[in-house]
Amino acid sequence: MSIIEKLNAIEINPTELCNLTCSFCPRAYDYPNQNLHMTPETAKIIRSHVDELGFTGRVAIVGKGEPTLAKHFEEITNIFSENRTYTLLLTSNGKWLFDKYPHIFEKYDYVRYDVYDTAYDPNGNSKQRINALRHRKRLEKKFPNIYIQFKPDYGWDHERTYCLDTRAGSIGEKVEPSPNPCTLPQRRLLIDWNGDYNLCCHDWKHKLVFGNVREETIVEYINHNQTLIHYRETLMKPNSRRCLTPCSECPAG
Repeated sequence: MSIIEKLNAIEINPTELCNLTCSFCPRAYDYPNQNLHMTPETAKIIRSHVDELGFTGRVAIVGKGEPTLAKHFEEITNIFSENRTYTLLLTSNGKWLFDKYPHIFEKYDYVRYDVYDTAYDPNGNSKQRINALRHRKRLEKKFPNIYIQFKPDYGWDHERTYCLDTRAGSIGEKVEPSPNPCTLPQRRLLIDWNGDYNLCCHDWKHKLVFGNVREETIVEYINHNQTLIHYRETLMKPNSRRCLTPCSECPAG
């Protein structure tokens, strides 16, 4: 299988703005909330690269901010939704999703709605469980392609708070890196709001930049970018993360 064939997801960060500061997110610590947004021009360049690739995997409008806060959210949605060969996903915490953009659902194959409010907890007390059940039923009836995940935020140290990991050293205490090989740079591609190619979704601390969509197409980047190739090949070896930034602080995988 070629390296192009291994790619199954292209993740796009349309904005650096978020309306929340969840305890398990770097935004609750020192990650800045910035008024930075992807332009339609950048989105069109990415779309042309995706089409050149003949991509049939998943294009996800996700990233480090809340997508519905992106200045050109609806236009970016239209750019990626028309005549596509891939699956289109949106991930949102719900900000403006239901009030301002309820019509946007039909443009996506599925919308993942992450609920962080502790009022909705399928594993909580009776009131929280009822709230979660009613919330799910109401939204699933109205939006058949919605996928709801309840992740109540009780605080970083609470046993019921949904926690991914340290985001490669961005939050929590320093931990030992996983000894396992990492296939993320082979399977996923992360493109920032300004068109930069970033290493992966876990790198909030350093935000390594390996290139830009204006300088390299996705095909060129995957096949010929020497920095990406070095990371990809190194990370396939066991106990290899210690010599790479930010992988030396990443327990994921």
